[in-house]
Amino acid sequence: MSAPEDLVTSVSSMSMGKSRDSDLRMSECALKFACAVANPFSAMAQGCCLPTAPARPSQKVTCYTRGIGNVGTGGFGYLLVSPCLSNNNAFAYVTGSTYAGSGSDQFQPFSATADVLKTGVSAVNMTNIPYTTTQIWRNNISNVGTVVSGRIVSVGVKVTYTGQLNTTSGVISSFYDPAHLNTVCGLTANTLFNRKETVICPTVPGESCFISMTPTQPSEFGYGNTEEAEAVSAGNAASAEFQIAMNYPWVSTTIWANNSSTVAGGAVGVVSLAGLTAGASFYYEIVTHLEYVGELADPISTPAHSDYEGMQRVVAVAGQLPAIMASNPKQRWGDAFMRALRDVYKEAKPIVGAAVKTAILSALA
Repeated sequence: MSAPEDLVTSVSSMSMGKSRDSDLRMSECALKFACAVANPFSAMAQGCCLPTAPARPSQKVTCYTRGIGNVGTGGFGYLLVSPCLSNNNAFAYVTGSTYAGSGSDQFQPFSATADVLKTGVSAVNMTNIPYTTTQIWRNNISNVGTVVSGRIVSVGVKVTYTGQLNTTSGVISSFYDPAHLNTVCGLTANTLFNRKETVICPTVPGESCFISMTPTQPSEFGYGNTEEAEAVSAGNAASAEFQIAMNYPWVSTTIWANNSSTVAGGAVGVVSLAGLTAGASFYYEIVTHLEYVGELADPISTPAHSDYEGMQRVVAVAGQLPAIMASNPKQRWGDAFMRALRDVYKEAKPIVGAAVKTAILSALA
Protein backbone atom coordinates (compact mmCIF):
# COMPACT_ATOMS: atom_id res chain seq x y z
CA MET A 1 0.00 0.00 0.00
CA SER A 2 1.88 3.03 -1.24
CA ALA A 3 0.93 6.70 -1.08
CA PRO A 4 -0.53 7.60 -4.48
CA GLU A 5 1.09 10.45 -6.37
CA ASP A 6 -2.23 11.51 -7.94
CA LEU A 7 -3.65 12.27 -4.49
CA VAL A 8 -2.18 15.77 -4.39
CA THR A 9 -3.99 16.66 -7.62
CA SER A 10 -7.26 15.56 -6.04
CA VAL A 11 -6.61 17.44 -2.82
CA SER A 12 -5.36 20.60 -4.52
CA SER A 13 -8.59 20.91 -6.52
CA MET A 14 -10.70 21.02 -3.34
CA SER A 15 -10.68 24.80 -2.91
CA MET A 16 -11.50 25.47 -6.57
CA GLY A 17 -15.06 24.11 -6.58
CA LYS A 18 -14.47 21.39 -9.15
CA SER A 19 -16.88 18.59 -9.95
CA ARG A 20 -18.66 16.93 -7.00
CA ASP A 21 -16.12 18.38 -4.57
CA SER A 22 -17.48 21.92 -4.84
CA ASP A 23 -18.27 21.97 -1.10
CA LEU A 24 -14.65 21.23 -0.17
CA ARG A 25 -13.28 24.71 0.44
CA MET A 26 -10.34 25.83 2.55
CA SER A 27 -7.58 28.41 2.59
CA GLU A 28 -4.29 27.90 0.76
CA CYS A 29 -2.45 27.35 4.06
CA ALA A 30 -4.94 24.71 5.25
CA LEU A 31 -4.80 23.11 1.81
CA LYS A 32 -1.02 22.74 1.99
CA PHE A 33 -1.45 21.22 5.46
CA ALA A 34 -4.00 18.80 3.98
CA CYS A 35 -1.45 17.78 1.34
CA ALA A 36 1.17 17.26 4.06
CA VAL A 37 -1.18 14.86 5.85
CA ALA A 38 -2.47 13.17 2.71
CA ASN A 39 1.03 12.48 1.42
CA PRO A 40 3.96 13.88 3.44
CA PHE A 41 6.35 12.74 0.68
CA SER A 42 4.78 14.99 -1.94
CA ALA A 43 6.52 18.16 -3.12
CA MET A 44 3.18 19.90 -2.49
CA ALA A 45 3.76 19.42 1.24
CA GLN A 46 7.05 21.33 1.38
CA GLY A 47 6.76 24.67 3.14
CA CYS A 48 3.62 23.59 4.98
CA CYS A 49 2.64 24.94 8.39
CA LEU A 50 -0.08 24.47 10.99
CA PRO A 51 -2.69 27.19 10.24
CA THR A 52 -3.24 28.07 13.90
CA ALA A 53 -3.98 31.44 15.46
CA PRO A 54 -2.07 33.64 15.98
CA ALA A 55 -0.44 33.17 12.57
CA ARG A 56 3.17 33.67 13.64
CA PRO A 57 5.97 33.76 11.00
CA SER A 58 8.02 30.58 11.22
CA GLN A 59 10.95 28.72 9.72
CA LYS A 60 9.53 25.80 7.74
CA VAL A 61 11.75 22.76 7.30
CA THR A 62 11.42 19.46 5.44
CA CYS A 63 13.84 16.68 6.47
CA TYR A 64 14.42 13.11 5.28
CA THR A 65 16.21 10.00 6.38
CA ARG A 66 16.51 6.71 4.52
CA GLY A 67 18.13 3.38 5.24
CA ILE A 68 18.05 -0.41 5.23
CA GLY A 69 16.86 -2.59 8.09
CA ASN A 70 16.79 -6.34 8.53
CA VAL A 71 14.62 -9.00 10.06
CA GLY A 72 16.47 -10.55 13.00
CA THR A 73 17.49 -14.11 13.75
CA GLY A 74 13.97 -15.02 14.90
CA GLY A 75 12.31 -13.79 11.71
CA PHE A 76 11.10 -10.62 13.41
CA GLY A 77 12.03 -6.95 12.94
CA TYR A 78 10.58 -3.47 13.12
CA LEU A 79 10.91 0.24 12.45
CA LEU A 80 9.76 2.22 15.48
CA VAL A 81 9.01 5.92 14.91
CA SER A 82 9.48 8.51 17.63
CA PRO A 83 9.18 12.00 16.03
CA CYS A 84 11.36 14.72 17.51
CA LEU A 85 12.61 18.26 16.84
CA SER A 86 16.42 17.86 17.11
CA ASN A 87 19.14 16.25 15.01
CA ASN A 88 21.00 14.54 17.86
CA ASN A 89 18.09 12.59 19.35
CA ALA A 90 16.71 9.37 17.90
CA PHE A 91 13.83 9.90 15.48
CA ALA A 92 13.35 6.16 14.99
CA TYR A 93 14.75 2.73 15.90
CA VAL A 94 15.39 -0.05 13.40
CA THR A 95 16.38 -3.69 13.74
CA GLY A 96 19.32 -5.40 12.04
CA SER A 97 20.16 -8.99 11.20
CA THR A 98 21.60 -9.70 14.70
CA TYR A 99 18.41 -8.75 16.49
CA ALA A 100 17.24 -11.80 18.45
CA GLY A 101 13.76 -10.68 19.49
CA SER A 102 10.55 -12.58 18.76
CA GLY A 103 6.93 -11.69 18.10
CA SER A 104 6.20 -11.86 21.83
CA ASP A 105 8.74 -9.12 22.69
CA GLN A 106 7.50 -5.58 23.24
CA PHE A 107 8.55 -2.78 20.89
CA GLN A 108 11.05 -1.52 23.44
CA PRO A 109 14.49 -0.80 21.93
CA PHE A 110 16.32 -0.52 25.25
CA SER A 111 17.67 -3.43 27.25
CA ALA A 112 15.82 -4.26 30.45
CA THR A 113 19.06 -4.70 32.39
CA ALA A 114 21.38 -2.01 31.04
CA ASP A 115 21.15 1.54 29.77
CA VAL A 116 21.92 0.54 26.19
CA LEU A 117 20.01 -0.38 23.06
CA LYS A 118 19.28 -4.06 22.61
CA THR A 119 21.67 -6.03 20.44
CA GLY A 120 20.72 -5.56 16.82
CA VAL A 121 18.70 -2.36 17.38
CA SER A 122 20.04 0.96 16.03
CA ALA A 123 18.89 4.51 16.63
CA VAL A 124 18.07 6.59 13.56
CA ASN A 125 18.72 10.34 13.83
CA MET A 126 17.25 12.88 11.42
CA THR A 127 20.65 14.52 10.88
CA ASN A 128 19.43 17.25 8.50
CA ILE A 129 17.16 18.81 11.13
CA PRO A 130 18.82 22.22 11.67
CA TYR A 131 18.84 22.32 15.49
CA THR A 132 20.33 20.34 18.35
CA THR A 133 18.83 19.40 21.70
CA THR A 134 20.46 22.26 23.60
CA GLN A 135 19.14 24.84 21.13
CA ILE A 136 15.57 23.73 21.80
CA TRP A 137 15.50 23.53 25.56
CA ARG A 138 16.59 26.13 28.15
CA ASN A 139 18.93 24.64 30.75
CA ASN A 140 20.45 27.86 32.06
CA ILE A 141 20.26 31.60 31.49
CA SER A 142 23.39 31.69 29.31
CA ASN A 143 21.65 30.19 26.27
CA VAL A 144 18.33 32.00 26.46
CA GLY A 145 19.15 33.98 23.31
CA THR A 146 19.87 30.88 21.23
CA VAL A 147 16.77 28.92 22.17
CA VAL A 148 14.27 27.98 19.47
CA SER A 149 10.92 26.29 19.87
CA GLY A 150 9.46 23.90 17.36
CA ARG A 151 6.42 21.88 16.43
CA ILE A 152 5.78 18.96 14.10
CA VAL A 153 3.42 19.51 11.15
CA SER A 154 3.44 15.99 9.74
CA VAL A 155 5.52 12.82 9.47
CA GLY A 156 5.48 10.24 6.69
CA VAL A 157 6.83 6.69 6.91
CA LYS A 158 7.38 4.16 4.12
CA VAL A 159 8.70 0.64 4.61
CA THR A 160 9.31 -1.51 1.53
CA TYR A 161 10.15 -5.20 1.65
CA THR A 162 13.34 -5.76 -0.37
CA GLY A 163 13.98 -9.43 0.36
CA GLN A 164 14.10 -12.23 -2.19
CA LEU A 165 11.03 -13.16 -4.20
CA ASN A 166 11.06 -16.71 -2.82
CA THR A 167 11.11 -15.51 0.82
CA THR A 168 7.88 -13.50 0.97
CA SER A 169 6.18 -15.51 3.69
CA GLY A 170 5.21 -13.74 6.88
CA VAL A 171 3.29 -10.56 7.69
CA ILE A 172 4.15 -6.86 7.59
CA SER A 173 1.85 -4.65 9.63
CA SER A 174 1.75 -0.98 10.56
CA PHE A 175 0.20 0.75 13.55
CA TYR A 176 -0.16 4.43 14.33
CA ASP A 177 -1.83 5.75 17.47
CA PRO A 178 -3.58 9.05 16.55
CA ALA A 179 -4.06 9.81 20.26
CA HIS A 180 -0.26 9.81 20.79
CA LEU A 181 -0.62 7.97 24.09
CA ASN A 182 2.65 6.03 23.70
CA THR A 183 0.76 2.75 23.58
CA VAL A 184 3.17 1.39 20.99
CA CYS A 185 5.86 0.51 23.55
CA GLY A 186 3.50 -1.96 25.25
CA LEU A 187 2.57 -3.79 22.07
CA THR A 188 4.17 -6.86 20.52
CA ALA A 189 4.00 -8.20 16.99
CA ASN A 190 1.48 -10.72 18.28
CA THR A 191 -0.80 -8.19 20.02
CA LEU A 192 -0.47 -5.62 17.24
CA PHE A 193 -3.08 -7.51 15.24
CA ASN A 194 -5.69 -6.85 17.94
CA ARG A 195 -5.64 -3.08 17.45
CA LYS A 196 -8.35 -1.61 15.28
CA GLU A 197 -5.93 0.76 13.51
CA THR A 198 -3.44 -1.96 12.48
CA VAL A 199 -3.00 -2.23 8.70
CA ILE A 200 -1.70 -5.46 7.14
CA CYS A 201 0.70 -4.77 4.28
CA PRO A 202 1.87 -7.11 1.48
CA THR A 203 5.25 -8.86 1.70
CA VAL A 204 5.82 -8.23 -1.99
CA PRO A 205 9.07 -6.62 -3.15
CA GLY A 206 8.39 -3.08 -4.30
CA GLU A 207 5.17 -2.63 -2.30
CA SER A 208 5.31 -0.08 0.52
CA CYS A 209 3.67 0.11 3.92
CA PHE A 210 2.71 3.76 4.49
CA ILE A 211 1.91 5.81 7.61
CA SER A 212 1.01 9.50 7.83
CA MET A 213 1.17 11.24 11.22
CA THR A 214 0.08 14.71 12.34
CA PRO A 215 -0.66 16.61 15.58
CA THR A 216 -3.95 15.64 17.20
CA GLN A 217 -3.77 16.88 20.80
CA PRO A 218 -4.31 20.58 21.69
CA SER A 219 -0.84 21.01 23.21
CA GLU A 220 0.82 19.76 20.02
CA PHE A 221 -0.32 22.75 17.98
CA GLY A 222 1.76 25.19 20.03
CA TYR A 223 5.49 25.81 20.19
CA GLY A 224 7.38 24.27 23.08
CA ASN A 225 5.13 22.21 25.34
CA THR A 226 6.65 23.74 28.48
CA GLU A 227 3.76 22.99 30.83
CA GLU A 228 3.77 19.29 29.99
CA ALA A 229 7.57 19.16 30.10
CA GLU A 230 7.58 20.68 33.58
CA ALA A 231 4.93 18.23 34.74
CA VAL A 232 6.96 15.30 33.45
CA SER A 233 10.17 16.53 35.06
CA ALA A 234 8.54 17.72 38.31
CA GLY A 235 9.50 21.29 37.41
CA ASN A 236 13.21 20.52 37.00
CA ALA A 237 14.18 22.30 33.74
CA ALA A 238 17.71 20.88 33.89
CA SER A 239 16.56 17.27 33.96
CA ALA A 240 16.78 14.76 31.14
CA GLU A 241 13.02 14.29 31.30
CA PHE A 242 12.43 18.00 30.61
CA GLN A 243 14.89 17.88 27.73
CA ILE A 244 13.14 14.91 26.14
CA ALA A 245 9.64 16.31 26.64
CA MET A 246 10.64 19.54 24.86
CA ASN A 247 12.24 17.64 21.97
CA TYR A 248 9.50 15.01 21.66
CA PRO A 249 6.24 17.02 21.69
CA TRP A 250 4.10 13.98 20.84
CA VAL A 251 5.25 11.90 23.80
CA SER A 252 2.28 12.81 26.00
CA THR A 253 3.23 12.39 29.69
CA THR A 254 4.75 8.94 29.21
CA ILE A 255 8.51 8.76 28.86
CA TRP A 256 10.60 5.73 28.08
CA ALA A 257 13.00 5.58 30.99
CA ASN A 258 15.09 2.47 31.31
CA ASN A 259 17.03 2.59 34.54
CA SER A 260 17.86 5.89 36.18
CA SER A 261 19.91 7.53 33.46
CA THR A 262 18.54 6.52 30.05
CA VAL A 263 15.60 8.54 28.84
CA ALA A 264 14.17 8.59 25.33
CA GLY A 265 11.05 9.84 23.63
CA GLY A 266 8.08 7.52 23.35
CA ALA A 267 6.92 6.12 20.01
CA VAL A 268 3.62 6.75 18.25
CA GLY A 269 4.02 4.45 15.23
CA VAL A 270 5.59 1.15 14.22
CA VAL A 271 5.99 -1.05 11.17
CA SER A 272 6.42 -4.67 12.23
CA LEU A 273 7.79 -7.56 10.16
CA ALA A 274 7.08 -11.04 11.54
CA GLY A 275 7.46 -14.58 10.27
CA LEU A 276 9.93 -13.66 7.52
CA THR A 277 13.21 -15.35 6.68
CA ALA A 278 15.99 -14.34 9.09
CA GLY A 279 18.12 -11.54 7.66
CA ALA A 280 15.56 -10.45 5.06
CA SER A 281 16.02 -6.76 4.28
CA PHE A 282 13.62 -3.85 4.14
CA TYR A 283 14.04 -0.27 2.97
CA TYR A 284 12.68 2.58 5.07
CA GLU A 285 12.13 6.24 4.38
CA ILE A 286 10.94 8.90 6.81
CA VAL A 287 10.05 12.51 6.03
CA THR A 288 9.06 15.19 8.50
CA HIS A 289 7.79 18.74 8.13
CA LEU A 290 8.69 21.02 11.03
CA GLU A 291 8.19 24.63 12.11
CA TYR A 292 10.50 26.69 14.33
CA VAL A 293 10.27 30.12 15.95
CA GLY A 294 12.83 32.01 18.01
CA GLU A 295 15.98 34.09 17.54
CA LEU A 296 17.82 31.55 15.38
CA ALA A 297 14.76 30.98 13.19
CA ASP A 298 13.79 34.65 12.74
CA PRO A 299 16.11 35.49 9.80
CA ILE A 300 14.68 32.66 7.68
CA SER A 301 11.07 32.77 8.83
CA THR A 302 8.26 33.21 6.32
CA PRO A 303 4.65 34.29 6.84
CA ALA A 304 2.04 31.85 8.11
CA HIS A 305 -1.74 32.06 7.95
CA SER A 306 -4.62 31.06 10.17
CA ASP A 307 -7.50 28.78 9.19
CA TYR A 308 -8.74 27.05 12.32
CA GLU A 309 -11.81 25.57 10.67
CA GLY A 310 -9.88 24.09 7.74
CA MET A 311 -7.17 22.76 10.05
CA GLN A 312 -9.66 21.06 12.35
CA ARG A 313 -11.29 19.28 9.43
CA VAL A 314 -7.95 17.96 8.22
CA VAL A 315 -7.08 16.80 11.74
CA ALA A 316 -10.46 15.05 11.99
CA VAL A 317 -9.65 13.12 8.83
CA ALA A 318 -6.16 12.25 10.08
CA GLY A 319 -7.59 10.68 13.22
CA GLN A 320 -9.95 8.46 11.22
CA LEU A 321 -7.54 7.26 8.53
CA PRO A 322 -5.71 4.45 10.40
CA ALA A 323 -8.99 2.68 11.22
CA ILE A 324 -10.36 3.31 7.71
CA MET A 325 -7.28 1.77 6.11
CA ALA A 326 -7.32 -1.17 8.52
CA SER A 327 -10.89 -1.98 7.52
CA ASN A 328 -9.82 -2.45 3.90
CA PRO A 329 -6.03 -2.52 3.40
CA LYS A 330 -6.43 -2.96 -0.37
CA GLN A 331 -7.93 0.49 -0.83
CA ARG A 332 -5.66 3.33 -1.85
CA TRP A 333 -4.63 5.76 0.87
CA GLY A 334 -5.66 8.69 -1.36
CA ASP A 335 -9.14 7.29 -1.94
CA ALA A 336 -9.61 6.78 1.80
CA PHE A 337 -8.38 10.31 2.54
CA MET A 338 -10.75 11.94 0.05
CA ARG A 339 -13.76 9.90 1.21
CA ALA A 340 -13.06 10.81 4.83
CA LEU A 341 -12.63 14.48 3.93
CA ARG A 342 -15.94 14.55 2.05
CA ASP A 343 -17.63 12.93 5.06
CA VAL A 344 -16.19 15.55 7.42
CA TYR A 345 -17.49 18.37 5.24
CA LYS A 346 -20.83 16.65 4.88
CA GLU A 347 -21.16 16.33 8.66
CA ALA A 348 -20.20 19.99 9.11
CA LYS A 349 -22.84 21.18 6.63
CA PRO A 350 -25.76 22.60 8.61
CA ILE A 351 -29.23 21.06 8.38
CA VAL A 352 -31.65 23.84 7.52
CA GLY A 353 -35.29 24.59 6.88
CA ALA A 354 -37.87 21.85 6.56
CA ALA A 355 -35.33 19.13 7.27
CA VAL A 356 -34.87 20.46 10.82
CA LYS A 357 -38.63 20.54 11.42
CA THR A 358 -39.10 17.06 10.01
CA ALA A 359 -36.33 15.58 12.17
CA ILE A 360 -37.64 17.15 15.39
CA LEU A 361 -41.25 16.17 14.72
CA SER A 362 -40.13 12.62 13.97
CA ALA A 363 -38.28 12.49 17.28
CA LEU A 364 -41.36 13.74 19.14
CA ALA A 365 -43.74 11.34 17.45
